[in-house]
Amino acid sequence: MQKFAASIKQTMQHIEGEVRLDLPDIDWPSDDPDVNVRNGPLRQKVEDTCRNWHKQISSALEALQKKTPQVYDTIRYGALIL
Repeated sequence: MQKFAASIKQTMQHIEGEVRLDLPDIDWPSDDPDVNVRNGPLRQKVEDTCRNWHKQISSALEALQKKTPQVYDTIRYGALIL
């Protein structure tokens, strides 16, 4: 259910034209990264967050590329399209 809610929230942000990378509440049990990486649930939460960020960034870049005129088109048609 949380993944569905996150997906809906992400879709709403894209419709509104903004991208926000949410920071999950993470209680780090140790200052030592080697200890934290052995914590399975913690590692899974960090990996899930990174995957979600990757999807959001990729989607935002793809949308931006569709909005930005390509230099090739400008040269080919001889006009600047804004």
